[in-house]
Amino acid sequence: MYYTITTTTDNKEIADKISKKIVELEYSPCVQIINNVHSVYRWNNKIEKSLEYKLSIKTIDKYTKEIIKIIRSLHNYEIPEIIKSNISLESPDYQKWFLENIKN
Repeated sequence: MYYTITTTTDNKEIADKISKKIVELEYSPCVQIINNVHSVYRWNNKIEKSLEYKLSIKTIDKYTKEIIKIIRSLHNYEIPEIIKSNISLESPDYQKWFLENIKN
């Protein structure tokens, strides 16, 4: 089973640090960092807005818990967003590359 784990942060260095650690450990062959995410959210009973970086981390079930631990350990937010979604890899060539570049 394939998954995408997403999280957001307002700090580019944190986004880079989380991404690099996950790819170095081969828990994901690719982490995408999307910048200029405009977030509107409620925090301490106020409506807040911020520009954030969104990380899209593709992985397999075996590494989801480890990735979540890495996010929690390196994240700068008191309560980081961590969302796990099932995905389907529809390109056989991409799936082959994906499996060749993730720890087995």
